[in-house]
Amino acid sequence: MDVHIGEIDTTVRAVDDRSLLSPEVLDAVAQAVLERLEQRRRLDAARRDEATLWGSVREGGLG
Repeated sequence: MDVHIGEIDTTVRAVDDRSLLSPEVLDAVAQAVLERLEQRRRLDAARRDEATLWGSVREGGLG
């Protein structure tokens, strides 16, 4: 199918792609990242604690 456009009127603006996030959206993204990092830190700490506990059990330290 051929399309022929006789006339078109439009406006083209150059946009800096770094400015597309509003401050509110950027704050929300930063908050989500910080929450995820804290969640990961807690999980890593729990894993270390568990590994330490099981290491003590294997070595006979808890009984």
